[in-house]
Amino acid sequence: MTKNEPFKELPWQYIPEPKIGHYPPVFIYGFPLDDGVSGIEQLARSAGILKPQETIPPRGLDHILSQTLKHFEKKCNLSQEEFLAVDGCYSKTASYVLTLAKNYNVGHIAPKKLDHVIEVIGSYLPGREPQWFLDPDIVDMEYQNFEIPGSSFHHSLWRLLARPSPC
Repeated sequence: MTKNEPFKELPWQYIPEPKIGHYPPVFIYGFPLDDGVSGIEQLARSAGILKPQETIPPRGLDHILSQTLKHFEKKCNLSQEEFLAVDGCYSKTASYVLTLAKNYNVGHIAPKKLDHVIEVIGSYLPGREPQWFLDPDIVDMEYQNFEIPGSSFHHSLWRLLARPSPC
């Protein structure tokens, strides 16, 4: 798990399935940001919140981040219930993520809008694509792969159980 992250597609083993009592670690889906304040500065500059040579004023990080996220939410036509966030992550390639979704909830953004949001934000962060990163609060590093025991038979059974039940 930690050797192969981040993931472009979330492997099936990491999708929660309460019907069979399967609760993998939390994963965050989003755009990787540079470490520390520089990632927030880069994001704010790309949105036009900070001028090219301007730096974040002392004690102004929260304000700049809030303005930047509001800018992107407006550009993406997100409703008041939908939101973007910047979260830390446990990864060998990034420390922060502009979060779009998590594996334990449908997400911060309606699934039908996700492609549009990725396109809009991707235009501000050229060369970056959203990926799945481990949540930094991962507790049990003993599960390096977190596989469901068994063979492809278990994978087929899991897929069958994971289908929505007909109404």
